[in-house]
Amino acid sequence: MDVEKEILKGYVETILLSLLYKKTYYRYEMQKEIKRLCNGKVEFKEAAVYIALKRLEKNGFASSAWDDSSSGNRRKQYGITDKGIGPLRDKIEEWEFFKKQIDLFLEGVK
Repeated sequence: MDVEKEILKGYVETILLSLLYKKTYYRYEMQKEIKRLCNGKVEFKEAAVYIALKRLEKNGFASSAWDDSSSGNRRKQYGITDKGIGPLRDKIEEWEFFKKQIDLFLEGVK
């Protein structure tokens, strides 16, 4: 099954915040975790993740810090902020509402 990318576009930030709610991540780790959780069916391009993270930081929903400790390469580590938890919960509520509405139409179709 091909996942419709247009549906997911509006939820890139929500997906990233949901990961960051659980722990801090490097950008590349987030991409790998998304792919792993979705059994390879969902992948976001590096640019899409980078832009979404920048937007989350600009809005104060995520923060980042440089980590120089690992193997000499500088990498940014991201985490959710207290300000980001409310919008994450709002998007989860929105998704649950949307899913219930679609389920009404799909009921009995299989």
